[in-house]
Amino acid sequence: KTGVKAEEWFFIVETIARRSGIHEEEIINSLVHRLTGNALLIAMNLIKADGNQASWKEFKEQFLDLCSSGSSQFRLRNEFCDLKLSNCENNFERYLYKFQSLKNRIFGLNEEQCIFQFIRGLPPRIRGEIEAKQAKNSLKMAITVARNASEWMGSSQQNVEVVNFVKHQGKV
Repeated sequence: KTGVKAEEWFFIVETIARRSGIHEEEIINSLVHRLTGNALLIAMNLIKADGNQASWKEFKEQFLDLCSSGSSQFRLRNEFCDLKLSNCENNFERYLYKFQSLKNRIFGLNEEQCIFQFIRGLPPRIRGEIEAKQAKNSLKMAITVARNASEWMGSSQQNVEVVNFVKHQGKV
């Protein structure tokens, strides 16, 4: 079913591009800001750091391969794209374990994609810490900063809960 929907989407995009005068080699670069999930990961992998354009044909083939029926890689990539710290009961170590487990089972992920997805699954305050510490260039650095920020935020939350408990006990 997913493969059929993907084929329909490609047909619509190609029709709109043709009517708009967008050449095939320009389609992916015209769409990249609208892509999410697996499509974004594939585009990131295809777009070269040296500025070479990604091939629409190559993008389409890789995405349709990923969508082929019964594709465990498709399911793993969807789970990877949907992974959030909040889905792991806000337990950083559980999130990290799940992230690394998925990362190790998905073929073809590069470091940049892993960093992007890891940071994307974190709450804004932790993402802000990673940005402030300029730890977005290394997955190892991003994990270290996120772990420290998570621990600090967790202990701050516990302190607030203790203070609230003590205040409440004093009013009884």
